[in-house]
Amino acid sequence: MLPASFDSTLAAILGRKASESACWVLGFGAASDHVHVLLRLSPVAPLSSVVKGLKGASAHEVNRHCLILERLAW
Repeated sequence: MLPASFDSTLAAILGRKASESACWVLGFGAASDHVHVLLRLSPVAPLSSVVKGLKGASAHEVNRHCLILERLAW
């Protein structure tokens, strides 16, 4: 479960990871068990690759730094 206090941290992580793919986070919303992200995609970035990268990189960072009590798995 994602604590509400973690929303801004997760939004920042996703924003950083999106920018690495030349994409931009335009909107973010989180619930306890899922998130919604509105992205502006780079013209050369396949959506499936961007989503896979955001999920993998964010889970890796959150788990590596123990940013929440439970392991994050999308």
